[in-house]
Amino acid sequence: MAKQPSYWPALVLKAGVIYMEMADDEKTDSERLFRQLSDSSLAGLDRHLEKYPNDAYACFFKGTALGYYAIWEAQHGSWLKSIGKGLKAGKFLAAARNLDSLFFDPLIGLGNLHYWRSAKIGFLRNLPLIPDQREQGIEELHLASRRSIYGQATAHLALGWIYFHKKDYGSALRMAEKARDKGAVGRQYLWLKAFAEFQAGDFHGAIADFGAIREGLLRKKDQNNYNLITCDYYIGLAYYRSKDKVSALAHLKRMFDYEISETVADRLSKKFDSAKEHIKKITEAGADGR
Repeated sequence: MAKQPSYWPALVLKAGVIYMEMADDEKTDSERLFRQLSDSSLAGLDRHLEKYPNDAYACFFKGTALGYYAIWEAQHGSWLKSIGKGLKAGKFLAAARNLDSLFFDPLIGLGNLHYWRSAKIGFLRNLPLIPDQREQGIEELHLASRRSIYGQATAHLALGWIYFHKKDYGSALRMAEKARDKGAVGRQYLWLKAFAEFQAGDFHGAIADFGAIREGLLRKKDQNNYNLITCDYYIGLAYYRSKDKVSALAHLKRMFDYEISETVADRLSKKFDSAKEHIKKITEAGADGR
């Protein structure tokens, strides 16, 4: 990448890193660079595939670039564009797999696509000609978690969030631990672990892991404070449900001490409302929260 920064695999990887950083920080400030890198990589891949249409790795990288784009559009842009790019991503990832049956990394994207596309369409899964591919997606991700060259940790994390979505919190926790064992570090797996612990009722574990995330965030600069407030919210609720009302009150009150933009405030409005309700309950029970 350092020697050939315009080489299309490098551009795809750079775009992926920028996407993950923005997703992790709950920010969109690098959108322009993300789009530039994605567009450049796709243009380069198109030229390459015109000459070498049976290059499995080129199909994989193009599917990956389109996949990042599809997720971005779903979260911040147009659903129609997201659907279009998602379908194209699936086409190229499937082509990569068909060209090389021993290449398992494309299954990470395909597994995610198949599960979440079916999960999000709800009752439409019951209509004729619309297949329910949720189990297929899970099977593909399990295979990738065992056989992928580059993405075993990513496959385990993807499975973890699927199990979390299915409310199978025990399996979600196991996937978080396996992702860590395969190389995932810090917040990559701690968010999944902390949320699964909270939902499973392991409030001591949730307090420890949200606390670890919070400590890491405090060491970072240029925060919009979305994630710090989220951590304080869940730590506060975990203390509340553990009957430690004093600690709960401290964390819930701290949510209101951060400087945030109107956009962040709007996105966190439900958590702020919930925090106010809990603060009221605690203070009405006694000045010290007991």
